[in-house]
Amino acid sequence: MTIIKKTKQVRSEEDSAWKEVMDAYFKDFVEYCLPKLYALIDYQNQRSKLEASTNPFASVILMQLAAIQAKGRPDEERKQK
Repeated sequence: MTIIKKTKQVRSEEDSAWKEVMDAYFKDFVEYCLPKLYALIDYQNQRSKLEASTNPFASVILMQLAAIQAKGRPDEERKQK
């Protein structure tokens, strides 16, 4: 009988530079390389449409947009929760 031991994954700092680049330029990359996709996923300009929608995913997207705006500002992050 084989016993499989679960191990906790440890994040490495070796790829932190790559993560910072992705955080900083991902939106620009998608906008430049995939303009049709960018137009579909750019909900920032569609808030009123999302607020009027009865689709539950519209609420999820609105919460995500609020979280993005509050990122790095602890007082705003607490308000969103």
